[in-house]
Amino acid sequence: MIFLVTLDSASLCEPDPARAVLYSESLARFSSLTRSLHGSGYL
Repeated sequence: MIFLVTLDSASLCEPDPARAVLYSESLARFSSLTRSLHGSGYL
């Protein structure tokens, strides 16, 4: 199965550099939760 996608740079969402700490903390929480769930056999 092949999917073709066209990208529109006008609608591209760029991360806000002022929120880099928030993004980093969120990624760390997500990664920790994923490891815990995977280790427990839920994923």
